[in-house]
Amino acid sequence: MAAQRRAQPDRLRALVGGGDGGLERDFYEGNLSTNELNRRWWQYVEQYQGIAPPEPRGEQFCDPATKTHINDDPAVYYQYAIAYAIKYQLHRHIATRLLHQDPRNCNFYGTRRSARSCIIS
Repeated sequence: MAAQRRAQPDRLRALVGGGDGGLERDFYEGNLSTNELNRRWWQYVEQYQGIAPPEPRGEQFCDPATKTHINDDPAVYYQYAIAYAIKYQLHRHIATRLLHQDPRNCNFYGTRRSARSCIIS
């Protein structure tokens, strides 16, 4: 579990295109030619998500365009990454500090103490 926690920041950087690479970074920095867009897309999907294409995908397809965030608003990926980090931190805080439980096996549904701590006045 400790190794997973140490790897988490690397996964977040990869999600938003940082770290050692990322399709978004390659695309906007001009390091990605149009004749390798689909190949690089599937390279990153396999590297960061562990998913292989269902069948061989050539450059005549534009699979990255199915992720409308890339076309419409790439910054949405940053929102996802930040929201994930905040959700994790909030869950860990409630589990460990308020309920004194292991965050991996904690259910605080209906707990008044956790609800009161989330109220902002």
